[in-house]
Amino acid sequence: LRLAPLHILASVEIEQGLTGKARATYRKMQEISGGTPSERSLVHGIGAALAQIEGKWDEAESEYKLAAEGLASGGKEHRVDMANVLAGMAAVYLNQRQPVRALAAVGQALVILETARDAVPLDRLKFLNLRAAVFGRQGRWLEAEKDLSEAFSLAHGQSRVDPVELEGLAANYS
Repeated sequence: LRLAPLHILASVEIEQGLTGKARATYRKMQEISGGTPSERSLVHGIGAALAQIEGKWDEAESEYKLAAEGLASGGKEHRVDMANVLAGMAAVYLNQRQPVRALAAVGQALVILETARDAVPLDRLKFLNLRAAVFGRQGRWLEAEKDLSEAFSLAHGQSRVDPVELEGLAANYS
């Protein structure tokens, strides 16, 4: 199936800020029929990311839920992909000013990362940073500081860390 390569292409286009190109790739993904539920979740994941970029929070939440359902139906509810979907949902909830729901989604993602065979330490770093942001929005500074300290420790122990991720950590810490 061509969904996986198109998903990678759309993800890169989104990361590079090429939203128009990502939208065109997303349309191509939508035209592909069939596929497993977890493959269809790729389509919903890109749809959610695009809706999130456009500030369409309800649409993004709906697409993330469909992506999560597809992963669960495909037996991938305990993988990093599911944790990433939950992180997207947490970001949506933060933008909807629902920090309790955001914290629940991040907590669920961190539980998945504890047992996910495909998880790496940098995944945990990203989710600790996100949870710290949620704690910060709630004024729970000690908990935010604890998560950020752990994230910095994880970053220090890695040979390569994405500079954007480090910038996010530093910005949240300040």
